[in-house]
Order: sequence, then structure tokens, then C-alpha cells
Amino acid sequence: MANQNVRHEKLQSHMSLQRRLLLVGCVALVAGIVSHVRHRPDALVARYVCSPVPAGVRDLSFRTTDHFGVAIEWAAHLSFCALPEAMRATVDRSGFQPSSVDFASLAPKGPKEWRRVEALGPQARVYFRVHQPRHNARWLRIGQNRRWSEVLWIDETGTNAFLTMWDID
Repeated sequence: MANQNVRHEKLQSHMSLQRRLLLVGCVALVAGIVSHVRHRPDALVARYVCSPVPAGVRDLSFRTTDHFGVAIEWAAHLSFCALPEAMRATVDRSGFQPSSVDFASLAPKGPKEWRRVEALGPQARVYFRVHQPRHNARWLRIGQNRRWSEVLWIDETGTNAFLTMWDID
């Protein structure tokens, strides 16, 4: 009888270990899939600028004051790089309109490591657009369902872009 209890306990322990290993394996698989999807080199450009993203566009940095998409007053800053041809295609696909350095200088300031728009040089290009909500639910202004202004400036090399977005409602 004691032998059967020992065997039964070992079997229970073995099954418990198998369950734990299966759970750890599933968690690791899900984490790997999420990490792969989330770390596309152009995922933020696809979300905030245009989709599909031209080949060769790479996110560099993203900062926001609204991590959950519910803040009333917020600003976000995205920098990315691309070859000049891909940068032109990105601007063409995204619906930005040409703007002025004077207007762009009124946008919220970007991170400290960004050059100021006024210092980008005479060959820099500046664009503007207003993001319109995807749905007309005025009572729920969170996430993508709100309006905001966007200023995009591209440095004199034509390969580095800086996007600032901020709330206008």
C-alpha cells in the first residue's frame, strides 16, 4: 500500500511538472510571437504615418505623454529614417501637405536629442496634416477616435524624419 502511495505521488508530481513546462512553453511562444510582431522595424511608421510602409523605412524612436490613449492634452514624437526615394513615397502616401518652418516651430518641442526645426537647414522640408477620427463617436474621444495635428519635418539629407503629433480638441 505504501508503495502505491509513493508511485501515486510521483505520478502526480510528474504530471504537475509536465503542466508547468507546458504552461511555460505556451507563455514563451506567445511572448515570442508578440515580440516579433511588435518589433517590426517600421511598425510605428505604419501606425502613425502611412500603411503600407515603403521598403527601407525604419523607426528610430518614439515618445509620448499619452501611453494609454486617453489623455486630454498630449503630444507624441516619432523619428524615422529611410532612403530619399522611400521618404518621398512615405510623404506621398501619407497625405501630408507642404507647410512652413514657422508653422512647425509652433508645434510642441521634441525630445532633447532632436534638432530644432529651425536648425534643419534650407533644404529641409516641412509638412502638416490633421488626423481625423476613424469613427464619428464624439462621446468617446480616446485612442484613434480623436483629432490631432501632425507636423513632419525632413532634414536636409532627405533621409531623417521627425513627426510631432499633439491634441487639438
